[in-house]
Amino acid sequence: MSKNKEKKPVVENKKNEKTEAKAKLEANKLAIIIACSAVGFLLLVVGIVLLVDYVKNDRGFDYMDSDLSGYVDIDTEDYKDFDLSVDVARPREVDMLTAILALQAKNKGDRLCGENQWLTGGKNLVVTPGSLVKLRYRGYKLSEAGEIIEVPGLTNFGSLEADIVEVGGLNFPTGFEVNLLGASLATDRAMFSKRTDGKITLNDVVYISYTKTYTSTSAVSTVNTERVDMASDVDSVYGQGFMAELVKMNIGDTKEFTLTDAKGNHCKYKLKVDFATTCEKQENILKIDAYFPYSYSVETLRNADVVFEVYIESIQPFEYDEFDDEFVGELLKKEDSAITEDELKEYEGEGLAAKYRSYLEKNLEESYRERYDEIVEKALWEHLRKVATIKKYPASKVDHICEEYFQDIQNSFDSNEGKIYNNTFQYDTYKTVDEYGAAYLGIKNTADYTWRDYIRESAQMVVAERMILFYIMDKENITPSDADFNEEYESIRQEYLDAYVKQRLEYEGKTEEDFTEEEYDRYVSACASEIFDYYDEDYFKETAYYNLVLETLISWANVITLDDVSNAPQDK
Repeated sequence: MSKNKEKKPVVENKKNEKTEAKAKLEANKLAIIIACSAVGFLLLVVGIVLLVDYVKNDRGFDYMDSDLSGYVDIDTEDYKDFDLSVDVARPREVDMLTAILALQAKNKGDRLCGENQWLTGGKNLVVTPGSLVKLRYRGYKLSEAGEIIEVPGLTNFGSLEADIVEVGGLNFPTGFEVNLLGASLATDRAMFSKRTDGKITLNDVVYISYTKTYTSTSAVSTVNTERVDMASDVDSVYGQGFMAELVKMNIGDTKEFTLTDAKGNHCKYKLKVDFATTCEKQENILKIDAYFPYSYSVETLRNADVVFEVYIESIQPFEYDEFDDEFVGELLKKEDSAITEDELKEYEGEGLAAKYRSYLEKNLEESYRERYDEIVEKALWEHLRKVATIKKYPASKVDHICEEYFQDIQNSFDSNEGKIYNNTFQYDTYKTVDEYGAAYLGIKNTADYTWRDYIRESAQMVVAERMILFYIMDKENITPSDADFNEEYESIRQEYLDAYVKQRLEYEGKTEEDFTEEEYDRYVSACASEIFDYYDEDYFKETAYYNLVLETLISWANVITLDDVSNAPQDK
């Protein structure tokens, strides 16, 4: 019995151990199940988050493969057979003559008279390349009917002193200085005489200053030294009765009077007559034709023909050389010559001077063509962005561009230690990248708009252009062939690599001759790794498609240049 009693607890203990082990196993299973469920749930949540991010930020967006109709829309008539006006014009004959004059002026010789000695007489004294000419001028446009259209600011008649012009310095509208050549003090000189006292006559041109106060609004406008030709219809400009009040005045007088101006506004004038001239109506006044370049800052004057009335007061002549073979020969020997004699031989013409003219003409045409392409491309995208409807932007594309720009600014901030050159060639130092970024881009940070917002807008503009391009490309079935694409793709990559290698060599002060063949290959290979790491594959693909399709998009536009809208005869 005692043995049996001794064994019983052992059996019970084993049973208990099995029960406890089973309970632990069940508990472990439950823990594993719970843990797996938790992990599964977490993975599900992460998956959902990633999926939402993938969809929300268009992680799978591709210009070629994505359905762009959900992103952009543009009507066919908005990108086919539409007018595209651009401010560009072909070079004229006078542009080539102006380039020659500039060369003569740059290479002029000694002064033919004493320092600051101005000559006012002499039968043989004429305006030559490089001369300094003291003159007064008034420029204006002519209507189709031949009526004068004043151009504000295009005169120095109201100044106390005449302007000094270097003939060939190219500080006037194109053609002014070329057409000034040969003007003679003996025959073309017309002194600009001012009268500062005495009565005003109907034959005078007077210069007035005034304030004009509008009775109804109390608004005041002030005008200084304005030209008034007494022989013109003065009242049609200033108001009925203005002429009658003006002729009663003496030069130098100030007078107040009230009238209704030409626009029907009741107003009060406070008028002062500054001076009068008696020479502006002389028959021998020198008139010079010129025109404003298409790049001129005032849009209404681009490619516009103008006439200048000029009064030459005096001249300081310089030695100069005629534009002939000898002159061009010496020009080619200079270190800063734009072309060598061997290169010039490829151009048409008998003799160096004729060949150089051909060279200048070709340069002008190439510059025009390059500028034309640039301006037309810019205008095309301004138009397409305006007429296209951007439904949404693929966030992944916009963010990618922004991140690259942000990193570029950060790298620039770090490498330059926050320093940027200012207009006085001094350093301005910025403590934070946000201050630096705003200054670098010329953006003023505000609470509502910062340089980062500017970069995002720029990125959206790039993405919008790409979406429009690929949308039209797909819609019109003008996708380039694989062969054309691959050729353009490789060409662009090579172009970027060549440019980067050249840039690095110049920065390091080296040339290809400084390397052995193997060393240079390794150098180029290192450059390739850097440039192709900076510009990813998508960039080159998108650029290749852009280059191949752009010409077609432009061909669908009716490009209207300034030559088409100008009523001035163009050189053929």
